[in-house]
Amino acid sequence: MVAEEAGSHHVLYALDASTGAVRWSRNVDVSGDSPITHQQRPALAVANGYVYIGFGGLAGDCGQYKGKVVGVPTSGSGGTIAYRVPVKREGAVWATGGPVIDSSGNLYVSTGNGSSTTSYDGSDSVIELSPTLQMIGRFAPSNWASDNAQDLDLGSTNPVLVPGGWVFQVGKRGTGM
Repeated sequence: MVAEEAGSHHVLYALDASTGAVRWSRNVDVSGDSPITHQQRPALAVANGYVYIGFGGLAGDCGQYKGKVVGVPTSGSGGTIAYRVPVKREGAVWATGGPVIDSSGNLYVSTGNGSSTTSYDGSDSVIELSPTLQMIGRFAPSNWASDNAQDLDLGSTNPVLVPGGWVFQVGKRGTGM
């Protein structure tokens, strides 16, 4: 589990499933980010030897934050990996179900609206990431700029993997893609 602790930082706790005792804990804030503007809302995903953690904005779209996914080794030791949505601001990874993992170990996350309405910035999208959080591909609806301007996040729900290699996504606009 991830806790937002006093002093505005986020800590991942690994618990013993039998006893509830803390096995290990570590800070999961990414260098260069302001933890005070970030919220860890989505469920965690465990795959590929990592715990994957999504982050969005603490007070909705207030504050200077950038959505991201952080990967922490399940052992509790070793380097942290991260993918930041390439926005100037916003682009939350906040859908409550957390990252979705396919049979190859790739992750799918949806992103919320971003601050741009002129140049595509990776917000209002579905992003496919490798197990090491490198972007493989992404999809944005043709009306992404309008969605950004109207706070109609495509990222308000999780992507759904469906048979045949398809990905289904629906956001606040209510249109399935």
